[in-house]
Amino acid sequence: MKKFILSVFLVTMCLVSMAQVRDMQRPQGVVYGEVERAIPEWSQIAEPFVATDIYGNTVDLGAILESGKSVVIDYSCCWCEPCWNVHSSGVLEAVDAMEDVQVIWVEIEEDNTIEQIYGNSGTTMSTISWGDWTVTPNGEPIEYPIIDNRDCLSTCMSLYEGYVPSIYFIAPNGFYCDIYGKSFGLYPSNPVVTVSNIEKLIEEYPRPGVAPAISLNGSESAYLGMPADFDVTIASYDPVTSIEWTLEGATPPTATGEEVSCIWTENGVFTVTVAVSNDFGTTTESLEVEVYSMNNPLTYTDGPWEINMGTGYSGYTVMWAAMFPANVVKTVNTIDWVQMYFNAEAPGQYEAMIYQGGDNAPDELIGSKTLHLNSETSGYVEFSFSEPIQFNNKKNLWVVMRSSLAWPMSAATFCGDRNGGWLCIDGSYWNNILDYGQNLTWMLRCGVNGILGTTTLDASHTLAYPNPSSGIVYVEADNLQYVEVVDNTGRVLMTETSNVVNISGLPNGVYFLRIVTSNGSSVQSVVKE
Repeated sequence: MKKFILSVFLVTMCLVSMAQVRDMQRPQGVVYGEVERAIPEWSQIAEPFVATDIYGNTVDLGAILESGKSVVIDYSCCWCEPCWNVHSSGVLEAVDAMEDVQVIWVEIEEDNTIEQIYGNSGTTMSTISWGDWTVTPNGEPIEYPIIDNRDCLSTCMSLYEGYVPSIYFIAPNGFYCDIYGKSFGLYPSNPVVTVSNIEKLIEEYPRPGVAPAISLNGSESAYLGMPADFDVTIASYDPVTSIEWTLEGATPPTATGEEVSCIWTENGVFTVTVAVSNDFGTTTESLEVEVYSMNNPLTYTDGPWEINMGTGYSGYTVMWAAMFPANVVKTVNTIDWVQMYFNAEAPGQYEAMIYQGGDNAPDELIGSKTLHLNSETSGYVEFSFSEPIQFNNKKNLWVVMRSSLAWPMSAATFCGDRNGGWLCIDGSYWNNILDYGQNLTWMLRCGVNGILGTTTLDASHTLAYPNPSSGIVYVEADNLQYVEVVDNTGRVLMTETSNVVNISGLPNGVYFLRIVTSNGSSVQSVVKE
């Protein structure tokens, strides 16, 4: 049996003590470096700080940048264990030894004491210290500046999310980005803050007179007849002059802007392309998207089974989940059962829970079922509810499993959609298994009722007239459920449950009617004049 330990110590450290200073939950962000290559989000620093370090020396950030050096700044707190892990790794000393890079360490806890920086620990949260921050892991004096002044945080506030450690790379021209990823504490052998990654950033930070660097963001899969969203991250010193999208086989076929939404009405594999220009050139990037009908049962993968994951300890409760976005389940109204892939070597008690709402964590519990599974059971196990569970199909649907076993979580190879791999180990903080370098998807599925539009109807089965129209459009279709009016960006402008659609209040132009029946759906264009 394949097993992977999410060590209680390491996972708790990463999920819980990517320690927070202000906020309750760290939003999803771009991980840059050897863990997951992407264009980072760049911003301009505010006024460079001038501060005094703990030895009385003046640290002038602006002067350092003007000298042509890049800066790596580590905002930390003495009470923060992940901050200490960074310090103890020796990576800051390695980066500081680079010829054109200056490391600066800043303590940003308002209620700390200078004694904490020297390793003198108290008994309260704000007075705890993990060790002597003034010496290297080898016991030698730290050579980079150590500052005890929270005000220095104002320089990088535009990207700060309220957590420590927060580590930023600042280029000589004042552009900066976040370079501390969630994977650092879990995989110290493959950290995001490395000399090689700093070298890449020195080569790639936005400069005048060059074409933009870009990263196309979006899912590699989309559901038939449902809006699919894409956006582009741009790094450009000079003003961007145009952002042009080509959406093969989709409606609309082209678009502009940093974000776009489109709809496909045929199954297949299609190419999404974005071209971003400034006065010095154009950069293009493409993504292949597989379009398919929504399944019943809902699932992100049917396997084959790849591995079982867990803490390695029984009695330590973990939860794992698949989240189906609202735009996917908008035609679903009840859920009848949940199936979980069960490996016979992990017997014990499992609980299936249904939640509605929440983007990065499940929100409202609306139903659950508990089973005790023994070693004679294997394969998919069904958790049947005594009555169908109704949910709000305008909210995200979460299928959550919970167990206190050592190896409860069965997974298959990553399906291409990160929503199939949510994970929680502390009872409150949710993350994604991809953020730990594991390209996996949980083997979960659920049976639903009220699926509408899973079949694409031939246009001959529906009729919309008159076309063109100055206001009223009549729709003829058997077993009509509703009609959506969609603009050329994929935005739903109105929903009508009768066969009379009034578009008189819309500007003249081309619109798309998504006609949904109990037998399927179709999309037809209509001209408003």
